[in-house]
This record gives sequence, structure tokens and C-alpha cells, in this order.
Amino acid sequence: MPHDNDKARILATLDRMLDDLDRHDLPARTTFLAAFYAEAVGEIAGLTDALNQVEQPPTKADLNQKTQVVCSRLLSLPEFEEFTRSGGLMAHQAEEILSSATAMEDRALAYGQHLGLATEKLDDADDREEIQKIIAEVSEETGGLIDQNHGLVEKLRESTETIQQLQSRLSEIQDLAAKDAVTGLYNRRYFERALNEMLPDPRNHEGRLCVIFIDIDNFKGFNDSYGHAVGDMVLKLVARILQGSVRAQDICARYGGDEFVVALPGIVLDDAHHLAERLRARMASTPLRKRGTEENFGQLTISMGMTAYHHPESADVLIDRADGALLRAKDAGKNILVLSE
Repeated sequence: MPHDNDKARILATLDRMLDDLDRHDLPARTTFLAAFYAEAVGEIAGLTDALNQVEQPPTKADLNQKTQVVCSRLLSLPEFEEFTRSGGLMAHQAEEILSSATAMEDRALAYGQHLGLATEKLDDADDREEIQKIIAEVSEETGGLIDQNHGLVEKLRESTETIQQLQSRLSEIQDLAAKDAVTGLYNRRYFERALNEMLPDPRNHEGRLCVIFIDIDNFKGFNDSYGHAVGDMVLKLVARILQGSVRAQDICARYGGDEFVVALPGIVLDDAHHLAERLRARMASTPLRKRGTEENFGQLTISMGMTAYHHPESADVLIDRADGALLRAKDAGKNILVLSE
């Protein structure tokens, strides 16, 4: 069963979605709810700003223009179908809750009126049976109101659980979409998005954000000599050592092929240099042996290129500089780290 803070968070999300619809004068369609849900949970950005822009006078946007804006944001999501499905189901849950709450409000209003009439009748009643009849009617009406209230509470509980399940499913899909299937590290798409989100943070300015590009030396030889199964084993080993060598706040990703990348926020180049050298030494001291047979596959070494962020440059410039340093490391004989300031 969801905790109270989960309920509050889910209801706040629903509230925000409905407010967004009302503010932009949009109908409660699945597409719009899906988009505002995706924005509420941080999967898409800029939807509200884009709608505000097309709604600026003197050109007031019609529904078709707004729909185009919403759909263009939704279609950028790899989890588009899941968000659309979730938006529709959340719309249904929200509609049921609002419908039950409205019915409850009407019932409470009628109950208040009934109570007022009963009070007047009791003032005028001078017969015991008549008084008992009035009290029985009030008691029956009170029981009905309590039952309806219980029904609303149960509906809210069921809806909260349904929405929580949808959010859990979406989290799983988002996690799969962000991870590399072989190593379990983040993939290139996730890394680039995460890096772009780090750049505006003032704590990462003045050279306090470093990026390391890593390439496995002679990886093609492992694949050619021992097959792709051993190649995958090497990739997994590098990923495991990499994750065990960096800080919790650092982002590690497989950038493609045998190339890895790490973003280290809030650290200066000298400190990042020491971390990278420890990583390189750890890789070189790790034996490459097949489990079970202890067959030796040779020595594992890596080449690295590293640089620091210079505000206000773009993520692309930062990545290109680190990648260029990596190329120089490979040209210089491998198993070394090259810095590019």
C-alpha cells in the first residue's frame, strides 16, 4: 500500500497536470495528459515555455498549433508509447476521482439541507413517534454519507496504487532505455543528456567539471583471437572496475564499441588526474583470465584523454576536446593518460 508521502506526491502530480490543461485551455485528452505527465516527472522539458510562446498575442494559438507543440515534444521520447498509455490511464483515474469527489460534494450539500429541515421538524414535533421517525431519517442519511465517503477513500486508494504501478513501470522502461545492454553502464544518449544538465550548475564552472574518455587497448585483438564472448567479458570487467573506481556522483557510460566516458562534477583537473591514474593502474594490474579454466587472455590496459570544462562552452566542445586527448594517448603508445586543458 502506498505511503502518505507517495499519495501526496501522486496527487500533486495529478493536480499539476490538470492545472496545466486549464492554464493552456486544453481538453483532457490522452496526448495532452501524457505530455504534461512526462514534463511533471522530468522526462521532457520546455513544453510549458513552448506553449506560452505560441499563445503570445497578437497571434493566439488554436488547438491544432498547440497539439503540434505537444506532439513534437512527446515524439522525442523513446518511451513515447508508454507515456501515452500512462497519460490515458492517469486521465481515466483522475476523471474517476473527480467524479467521485463531485458526487461526494453534492451528497454533502444535500445532507446539510436535510439536516436543516430535520432540525426544523424536531422543533415543531410534539409526538414521540414523529421524533423517532425524524431521527431515523437523519441516521439513514448519515449512514449513506459515511458509505459514500468510504467509497471515495477506497477509489482514491485504488487510483493511487494504479498510478504508482504505472510510474514504477515507466521507471523500469526509462532505466532500460538509459542503460547499455552489455555492461549495465549508462549509454551515450543518457550521458550526453546528463552532461548537458551539469553545465549550468555554478559548482561545475571554473574548471570544476572534468570528462575522461577511455579506450581499451588492443580490444579488437581480444575479439579476433578469442571471440565476442570474451570481448563482452572484457567490456563487463572494464565497466565493473570503472564503477568501483569513481565517486557516487560521477556518471560512467559506454560511449560506443570499446570506448567509455566518465563525467566528474565538482572536481578540479589535478584531483581528476590522480583519480584517472589510479584507475589506469588498477586496470593494468587486473589479470584477464577465463573463469573456471583460468585461461590467460593477456594484459588489460586502457588509454585515456581528459579535460576540464570551461564555462560557457557547449557539451559538444567539451566532449570533442576530451576525445581528441584520447586519440593523442593512443597515438603516443597506449596505456597512458593525456590531459587537454
